[in-house]
Amino acid sequence: MSRIVPVSRALALLAASAILASCSGIGGATPSVGASISSQTKDLAVQSAGKKAETPEITVAPASLTFTAGGVPQTVVATTGDDRTISATSSDTACATVSPGSAHPSKVKKTGDGSDADRLSSDEDHRGNGIEKATFAATFTVTAAGAGECAISLTTNDKDGGVMVAVHVGAPPKLYVMNAGGNSLSIYDEPVTNSSSAGVTLTSGLSNPVGAAFDSAGNLYVANYTNSVTVYTSPFGNSSAPSVTITNGIGGPQDAAFDSAGNLYVSNNDSNTLSIYNPPFSNSSAPSVTLTGTNGLFLPQDIAFDANGNLYVANRGGNVTVYHQPITNASAPSVTISNGVHGARGLAFDASGNLYVANCGACSGGADGVTVYNPPFSNASVPVATITSGLNEIYGLAFDGAGKLYVANAGANSVTVYNPPFSNSSTAVVTVSSGMNAPVGVLVH
Repeated sequence: MSRIVPVSRALALLAASAILASCSGIGGATPSVGASISSQTKDLAVQSAGKKAETPEITVAPASLTFTAGGVPQTVVATTGDDRTISATSSDTACATVSPGSAHPSKVKKTGDGSDADRLSSDEDHRGNGIEKATFAATFTVTAAGAGECAISLTTNDKDGGVMVAVHVGAPPKLYVMNAGGNSLSIYDEPVTNSSSAGVTLTSGLSNPVGAAFDSAGNLYVANYTNSVTVYTSPFGNSSAPSVTITNGIGGPQDAAFDSAGNLYVSNNDSNTLSIYNPPFSNSSAPSVTLTGTNGLFLPQDIAFDANGNLYVANRGGNVTVYHQPITNASAPSVTISNGVHGARGLAFDASGNLYVANCGACSGGADGVTVYNPPFSNASVPVATITSGLNEIYGLAFDGAGKLYVANAGANSVTVYNPPFSNSSTAVVTVSSGMNAPVGVLVH
């Protein structure tokens, strides 16, 4: 934007030109008054244009994104020093897409000494006045398309001042179902539908499989009720066989889980114990810690950890016991949840830290129901909701990355899927049954 030369300055320029014109003994031609004014005005215009052409710095938050293919879209916010249009492009649309393709940023509201900085436009130079320049921001949505690595490029409309957002899209999750009646583990591609069928079925080494867990390397540990934990190395195929079989300290295992340190926890129904194993694991692994009935266990079933690493155990005897880390042979429950719990078989936490308990009607003489508890938990905790629709002799529970709840129904040979938010009236949106035979354990990974 050109600046208009003030009248007072124009008069000063005229006076200076007149002085130059009257001076003698100065070599060269004497500039004309018109030429002096034109030169000064041109200089000002160049200075102004130079300020306008300065490349605004673009910052972005977050600087990187991690997805699972098909996961929930995420947003990035680009911030600049002026209000020029910001363009967004993906280096590989088969990996991730971004929308909108361009956006005109909005001025960011300042929260300083009033509103002066908010009212100032970004192309004015306020540094001399000690007033902060306004900034502008635009929001873009990134959606994962397929597994891979790519980047989102954000630039101004003159293609300067660009910044890149690194994007990692992991392989889509799969649904893992332990079939106690079929001595098999069925693996389904996500997202599942009513007509989904297993793409891979494991059978080798399995005998009444009831629970499972993944270690940090993606290896699968399966609790077989007939007294073993079998370990399978990723990737999995129909012919996969166990690389390790753990039997020491095992007595009618129901579930397996890992803490943040990579220790393996196995709940044992028949021996009424919970065994903890330290890595690395082998056929000769033995428990380093064992909890028993004196530690509050009563026919332990599913186990889970909250965000703080506390251990939760579903006891078929009618409660959920909670243990703080570090866990030793002398650990006692810090909390025992019993309201709304009967024949507890499955446990799971959603992303908000709410606890879900699968209460098996056939295991307790009551009714099937998934009871939901809000933190913080105490001995007095009561359910805030109970899901009952579509359930039949329920066991395992699991959540996917979108917050959907999966329930294994051993009595109906099915896994039912429920969309959040959950309530007493929640109903299944998907029922998977192909390839299932008394499914009791369920995982999404």
